Amino acid sequence: MNVYDALERRHSSPAWALFYEVGDRTGFATRRHADAIAMGIWPSRGLSIHGYELKSRRGDWLRELKDPEKAESISPFCDFWWILACEGGGELADEKGIVRLSEVPETWGFLKFTGKKLIVIKDAPKRESKPLDRDFVAAILRRASEQVQRANKVELTQAEHYRLIEQGKNAAAAEFRDVESENKQLKQDIAEFETRSGLNIRRYTGDRLGDAVRMLLDAQQPNWEKDRLEDAASHLEALAQAARRSANLHRKAFESVKKAPPLKLEAGA
Repeated sequence: MNVYDALERRHSSPAWALFYEVGDRTGFATRRHADAIAMGIWPSRGLSIHGYELKSRRGDWLRELKDPEKAESISPFCDFWWILACEGGGELADEKGIVRLSEVPETWGFLKFTGKKLIVIKDAPKRESKPLDRDFVAAILRRASEQVQRANKVELTQAEHYRLIEQGKNAAAAEFRDVESENKQLKQDIAEFETRSGLNIRRYTGDRLGDAVRMLLDAQQPNWEKDRLEDAASHLEALAQAARRSANLHRKAFESVKKAPPLKLEAGA
């Protein structure tokens, strides 16, 4: 959880309207922004306005203390004004933290975000707020309009996301139907082949069945038997020639051995 989640939990819809970075007015005349403005929208709860300054560094808070008039352009419109220290750690005020309890103005409240939740260190007293002027109302409405536009964009993005998912599902279903149809036709073709040939394809490996089909196709060619016999005769003739060459070589070797002088052995050899 971040600090904005914690604020939205503290000022949740529909009882509250919450806006971030609200100026004291719009346009180039803007002098000051509140980090968050929350307004109650249920009359039974008082329609109160809470203003927040968020601090995550000690130096920013010290600069705020040196120029207290900066907050006066927005805080007078708020019934409650808070300093919110985003520092994590323990739940109690720490005199070594970003904001120290002794430094908080009397008319301000002090909240600490621990990283998990908001802890009230000092309650904000009820202030005598002044009526909203048109400049400040325009600034609030500007942020409201921007937040609505962002929400609409998110909804459109999600709608496009779901549309693309649905489109992908439809395309996958159509492709599956095509594959299923092709598979069904293939099964029918195989069944017809097995019926006509008397063969069961599952009992034959691909090469054996391929050789058998190749022989059948060759047998349908003209002069197939004559070509096969001629091939066999050529093969036998080649074997005969090789045998004759081998016999000649053996005969020549035998003649050479007969003509060779007798081998003499040296004494002591």
